[in-house]
Amino acid sequence: ANVFWDILPRLHLSAGVRFTQVENSFGNAAVFAEGVPLPTMVRIKGETDEVDPRVALSFDVTDTSMVYLQTSTGFRPGYGNNPLAVGTHNTAGGVVVVPDTVDNEYLTNYEFGYKGTLLGQRLSYALAAFYMDYQDLQIRGPAIVDAGFESFTYDRNQGEGSAKGAELELNALLTDAWSLQLGAGYVDTELKRPGTARSEIAGIRPWTVNVANVFEAPINATYDGLFRLDYKWQAQTFDSVLRTPESELPEFGIFNVTAGVSTERWSLVAYMDNITDEIYWVGTAGGTSLRGTRAIFIPRTFGLRFNFNFSSPR
Repeated sequence: ANVFWDILPRLHLSAGVRFTQVENSFGNAAVFAEGVPLPTMVRIKGETDEVDPRVALSFDVTDTSMVYLQTSTGFRPGYGNNPLAVGTHNTAGGVVVVPDTVDNEYLTNYEFGYKGTLLGQRLSYALAAFYMDYQDLQIRGPAIVDAGFESFTYDRNQGEGSAKGAELELNALLTDAWSLQLGAGYVDTELKRPGTARSEIAGIRPWTVNVANVFEAPINATYDGLFRLDYKWQAQTFDSVLRTPESELPEFGIFNVTAGVSTERWSLVAYMDNITDEIYWVGTAGGTSLRGTRAIFIPRTFGLRFNFNFSSPR
């Protein structure tokens, strides 16, 4: 639910609230170790109800620019932990107790921004600075080697975290048919865990950049053409608070291209993602952790998209 109030001709308030109910369950049907079936474990079920508010205040600096301040909350629901890991384990490093569930993770976000247009609305821009405060952060625990099993991982709530940074977006209409889009973001994170030194939150890339060339123009009185080439780059990070070579996620950049034709009723678009078939990693976990599952890259992917509007065009 959202409400909007024009407090003054140039001062505006937006406020809303979101209610979320989550029900989930997790368990294993059958797990085998060297061909020996293990007992099926009872599924872990959970339910949570959360209410998240949002309040934003904006001021029209000019007829083509505005400044805003907003705050909001959110959460990531908890879940059942890795069934193989749940319980007490005697390892070479000592006794490790793995909880059967991971609790909700909570976030409070504060954002300040400025956006507007220039040059007769041929250039639009948006600049935002933000600060995020995390509670009960869901993180991947260290690998466990227990009773002859191969190492496996689990998740847990540990400590608090924060993220602060800025984002910039530019959209320039260079001609009536050609536009250039640019986006860049920086984020600095901190993980605070009791009894340990402060470190960065794992898996967060500090720098991201995206650039797109877009051409949209009529082909004739019936058909419109579209061509888009974009590039996305992300900086190096690590998938572990320990920042070991094994947890490194190197920087990478990928190109995507889209081309198509459309009318008032339908559109047909061909696309190819990751044109150069770039190899990159988005996670290095051992596969059993739900918060840090093993995931490599999306390879070169291509296809067609067709859309049809069954209602008559106005």
